[in-house]
Amino acid sequence: QRRVPGGIGAFFLTQPRRLKMKGLGAGFCRSATVVVALVLVNASMLVAVVLQGLSMPSHSYPFTLFLAVAGTMVYYIAARIDVISGSAKSVANVWSFKYGGILGLLWSFNFSFLLYANSRTPGVVQVVLNEANIAVVMVASRFYLKSSYGIRQVFAALLIVSGGLLPLYRSTELNGLQTIWWTFTYLIGACAIPIANTYLEKCVKETTDGAPTFNIFELLMAQNGWMFLFCLPWFWLYILPGDFGYMHPNEFFPSFINGLGCIFGVQTQSDDTCSLAPIYAWATLFLSVAATYLQGFYERIESATYTTLVLSVSPYLAAIFFSLPSFMGRWYDPTLAADWTTWVGLVLSLLGVIYYKADFLDAYCNRKRRGSSDAEKPLMGENGYMNNYGTTQTSATA
Repeated sequence: QRRVPGGIGAFFLTQPRRLKMKGLGAGFCRSATVVVALVLVNASMLVAVVLQGLSMPSHSYPFTLFLAVAGTMVYYIAARIDVISGSAKSVANVWSFKYGGILGLLWSFNFSFLLYANSRTPGVVQVVLNEANIAVVMVASRFYLKSSYGIRQVFAALLIVSGGLLPLYRSTELNGLQTIWWTFTYLIGACAIPIANTYLEKCVKETTDGAPTFNIFELLMAQNGWMFLFCLPWFWLYILPGDFGYMHPNEFFPSFINGLGCIFGVQTQSDDTCSLAPIYAWATLFLSVAATYLQGFYERIESATYTTLVLSVSPYLAAIFFSLPSFMGRWYDPTLAADWTTWVGLVLSLLGVIYYKADFLDAYCNRKRRGSSDAEKPLMGENGYMNNYGTTQTSATA
């Protein structure tokens, strides 16, 4: 009997079965359904994060703590529903440092450093730095998970990275690279993501008696709880002297209170941008919860490397929204509107994501030519994870 990963996310894997799809066609549809949902949710989250930053630019620290605490509560509620419904089991040691602690530490670097440097790092530079995720996740999975990559996988990754470098062609903000501090701190936050994803893949693919060991919601709940503790010490980033910080140390506490007030709709600033902050802050919260869960769920059936490649499509979709004056309103900037580099980058990312999995498409076409005799081979391995080729895998591959 084939076993699929349990929990709320299993909804995405059961739809092809309800449509009476079989064989590799069902496997492709299952994977594609999760991919589309992951890309769209992540793109929506990126839009919400940018709008939130524009609505309360000097209050990233309280917003970071808000996301950690509120995210822990949301994951706790979702985990209880999952356990009570019988979709997943509860794991007592999920709060141990080995699991939730390490994930929380890695994500604290992302939340703290990336949000800290976000408003001071040029958008074009951010796009280029974010493409470093692909190289980092491939190196991390190679050494930590013993994954292997063929020429096709490397070429697909380079294809996506080349799309990320295109914005430099039209950039008028290259002087931002001279600010080494902001570039460096943003890079720390960006590179923490692929390392965390690699470790998350190891956790979500851990099995006990042939079934997934962890309830993903509980694992993410512990991750956010630990992340809150690790984010607390980074307040000093905002009170660094000169152009390296945002405020004088004496201004920190009033600014922190003002930031919390903005998140909960209390008008504490002289302008009216704070009135929109609650909408963007809470939208960011729930979209980040959904995106992180879908990411963890997808890594249960795929690799962290391929998940990172898939997520490379999201920034281009977000850039399209940033190009709409009616959507951006007062924050519309024509110099940041999507142009040919955005569309070419999007096409290259899509081609890279598809080409990386060309072996799956080749296997599908070959089986169609051979007939349906082996089309019924199980799509799931004995541990319950979707196979890339429709057969059981016994080694870690990309």
